[in-house]
Amino acid sequence: MRLKRVATIFCFTVVALSASLPCFAQVQTIRGFWTKPPESLDNLPIVLGSIRRAGFNTIFLNVFYDGQTIFPSRIFPRFPAYEGQDAAFEVVRAAHELGIQVYAGVNLLQWRSGGKPSPMVDRHPDWLERNAEGQVVGDDGQAGGAFVSPVLPEVWSALQQLVSELADQYAFDGIALDYARFASGDFLGYATADRKAFLREFKLDPLDLDPLGLGTSKSDREKLATWQERQITDLVNLLSSTFRRLRPKGKIAATVLPDYYGNRLENPVRQDWATWAGKGYVDLLIPQGIAFTGPEVAPRIAKLKEYRSAKLAAGIVADLTVDALSGPAQANAAKGLGIVNYVVWSPDTVAGRRQVLRQFGG
Repeated sequence: MRLKRVATIFCFTVVALSASLPCFAQVQTIRGFWTKPPESLDNLPIVLGSIRRAGFNTIFLNVFYDGQTIFPSRIFPRFPAYEGQDAAFEVVRAAHELGIQVYAGVNLLQWRSGGKPSPMVDRHPDWLERNAEGQVVGDDGQAGGAFVSPVLPEVWSALQQLVSELADQYAFDGIALDYARFASGDFLGYATADRKAFLREFKLDPLDLDPLGLGTSKSDREKLATWQERQITDLVNLLSSTFRRLRPKGKIAATVLPDYYGNRLENPVRQDWATWAGKGYVDLLIPQGIAFTGPEVAPRIAKLKEYRSAKLAAGIVADLTVDALSGPAQANAAKGLGIVNYVVWSPDTVAGRRQVLRQFGG
């Protein structure tokens, strides 16, 4: 997860959702910590002990990001830092010994962030999404990042096999789908595979449709947006059903951008999470995107109350320089709005992780 840049825009948003759908029994309040394992597993007991002392009872373990895994996979390359060790197995085993449940965090469609190495992106440039100018861009339309196309059978197959490995080989309590969307900040969906598939169905080339409406009818824009949403939704359904088939008691979480429906046709992420929740594809939603600084955010949250779906956890990125945006302050504010579950994103640095844990008393 991005940290400094998003600390003031990404902290948490909550939707006063609860119970129009069956959701998993609330046997405990989710106090989650989204993190990567330490590169040296010798430090694992110390790290997990700090997480537990800070009051967290759930770890969202980032097992797949930048197109690589922290465990030996038949499909994707393993990060060099984790060669010769199975970080997923060790974290799950040690966490369960401490009474901490573990979700496998998967960066679904973003396979490269910030220009970081990604062998799969280098190996399969034809799998990458592109904007209308044919450029490969990352989140917020930035150069150096890369998303893959949800239209390609090869992408579906690779991700389904990845989820099967996680469900079959490890005792994860659930899986958390992150980046189940297109990039923000720029419109994707113009890869050759996307264009051909849309053209076959609608006799229209996406390149001829302006998503912002210039010379394009609203009905054609609606066709494109709905079709792109469906590609991602169908993929979420496939992966959810795959995980549940292999781990019937496992839960499905998803990070979502709650403002999507405010101006849907002009929002490039194409993340129809209300449908995911409405059809039971996910059990837990982790809304993101609004910095929470106090009661003044409540009117914006109130606009989202109409969306009733699965259980919620407030998504929190603690600002390490502004006390008002500390993790505990945000968690307490969420509780004041009736949202008792939360997930805190850990900084990538050891010092940053320690600072956040100290905020919570760890």
